[in-house]
Amino acid sequence: MRRGDLVKPGDTLGFVGNTGNARTTPPHLHFGIYMRGIGAVDPYYHLYDPADRPPAFAGDSSLVGQWARIARGGAVARTEPRRSAPVMARVDRSTPIRVLAGVGDWYRARLPDGREGYVAAADAERLDPIVTAAVTAGSVMRAAPSDSAAAMDSLADGDMVPFLGRYGGYALVRRADGLQGWIVAARLAIGMGSIGDVPESTAPSRAAGR
Repeated sequence: MRRGDLVKPGDTLGFVGNTGNARTTPPHLHFGIYMRGIGAVDPYYHLYDPADRPPAFAGDSSLVGQWARIARGGAVARTEPRRSAPVMARVDRSTPIRVLAGVGDWYRARLPDGREGYVAAADAERLDPIVTAAVTAGSVMRAAPSDSAAAMDSLADGDMVPFLGRYGGYALVRRADGLQGWIVAARLAIGMGSIGDVPESTAPSRAAGR
């Protein structure tokens, strides 16, 4: 075989042997697929041809690869894109998610804690600002909602930033220069109190910011 050759089921790709760096081992054959910048990947998904074709994607294709947010009412993240699949997590409204892909009327999404599952497309909305809030104390912007996450930059007392969503004790905000990160929710003021004082299940909805 030569680089660029088309292979079909049943074609011979190589022979069992002990040449090269296998000279001192029992005869065997390696087959691998490597992607630039990633390295070795599981070849199963490149070779498996499912009998059934996935349903046409009915969600918002412009959200794929972007941030979105769980809409009013919250959502359930499942292990597969079907309503009978096991529940992976229950996700509160206003939780930002990263949309990785879509199938049928489902998004494959990554939650702020790194877990990945399927969320019904109807339960997600664009990550438009909910409301503009004031930073009440200097705060570090982090790459994830965790005290141990990498620090990206900082916000100063009095800075005004769009509040995009929340997860646990953190709020996702975006600076005027486009930098987006997580700060401690208690250091972001909305109305007469702080975001940190509002229970997650009753966090401001999109309509509340209008």
